[in-house]
Amino acid sequence: MKRLEKAGESQQAWWALGRVGGRIPFYGNSHDVIPTDIAGEWVKTMFGQDWKKNPQLAFAATLICRNSGDRAIDIDDLLRTQVITKLKISKAPTSWVTIVEQHMELDEKETNQFFGDALPPGLKLIHDTD
Repeated sequence: MKRLEKAGESQQAWWALGRVGGRIPFYGNSHDVIPTDIAGEWVKTMFGQDWKKNPQLAFAATLICRNSGDRAIDIDDLLRTQVITKLKISKAPTSWVTIVEQHMELDEKETNQFFGDALPPGLKLIHDTD
C-alpha cells in the first residue's frame, strides 16, 4: 500500500494488490488469503481515490471484496455495501458489482478476464473448496 501511495507507481500494481488480497485465491486454498482486517484496511485506503479515473484500483477492490460464500474470509457486509456503491458510482462493469454482491463461480472466459491467466486449450482448473 505504501508503494501505491506514490504518484509514479504503475496502475498495474493495483491489479497485483487485488490478486494478493483476493478473497478467493486463484491458486491455493482459503487458508492462504490475507486476513480480512488487513484486506479491509487496504480497501478503506482505496476509498480516497477516484475509481472512475483508475479502473485498476476499482478492479483491485472488486477482487479483495469478492463474495466467496465463506463468512470467515469475506469482507464485512458494511464494507461490501460501500464498495458496491462506489463501484456503481464509478460506472464499473456490472460483472464486477455482481461478484461483490453475490457468490458465484466464474466460467473460463470470466476467469481469463478477471485474472488475466489463460490455460492451454483443453485444460481446466479445478477449484478445490476443502
